[in-house]
Amino acid sequence: MQINGFVFVVFTGGKPDDLSIVKATCNMRVGFPGCVNALHICNTSPTMRFFLAGVRLLLDRGMRERLREHAGDFDEVDFALQTFGIDTKDSPLRRDGSWSTEWHQQWLHMQYGYEVQNFQSEIIITPRRFDVLFGKTKHAKEHPGTMRCQLLVEMYCEEYDNADRDSKTVVADDIVRVIHARNGRFLKAIGDEGWEEVDNITARHKVTHYFRGMRERRLKREARNGKEKAAAPRKRGTEPLEKVRNGKASPPSFLEETGEFGSG
Repeated sequence: MQINGFVFVVFTGGKPDDLSIVKATCNMRVGFPGCVNALHICNTSPTMRFFLAGVRLLLDRGMRERLREHAGDFDEVDFALQTFGIDTKDSPLRRDGSWSTEWHQQWLHMQYGYEVQNFQSEIIITPRRFDVLFGKTKHAKEHPGTMRCQLLVEMYCEEYDNADRDSKTVVADDIVRVIHARNGRFLKAIGDEGWEEVDNITARHKVTHYFRGMRERRLKREARNGKEKAAAPRKRGTEPLEKVRNGKASPPSFLEETGEFGSG
């Protein structure tokens, strides 16, 4: 872990058409609460280089810039990681190509003992990428999961407005299921202690709140546009017919309409 985020180091191997590595990496990325600063993919199999080249094409520009591929034998991969400041003395990959998690298991045991001794309260929830955060703070409004939920609400806004009461509930429940399908949660802040996940009913009420807020903003925008249109200056001869008939405005003359006598 660095100051700007996490650094992933992935060791690949096996068949070049094995997509389990990519799938596991994507799932791990979604589950991480912090920002991924870099991704280092290390492989000692020459056949994997073509497979990784294809994976690179599927990534967006931002992730491609953070991706580094290290190919070669153990010493070459080990040296390449050290050039990026990554300590490899506790690497799970051994020189003979075998895999060892002995050090990692020892670290987990030490970490578990530390947490049992120092943390007796409930598990602290940290917001993930696709979580929807409750609250009016800038952090909650600009969280990627919150903005994604509002985008879904905007996509289904017309369907929601035209639906009856029962159908509105179905639309809101569908959006909640879409959030949950991406391992997203609806989180409410508990003071300064952290976050807690709310139930599905509270999550649905939050989605309906987004729908109401979007409808209110649309109506205010339409009313403001109508006032601006009504306040715009009228050209001569465009007064309403009622004002002309009541003598409050004079109709344009024939010469003015035909343009035979212009100004000047």
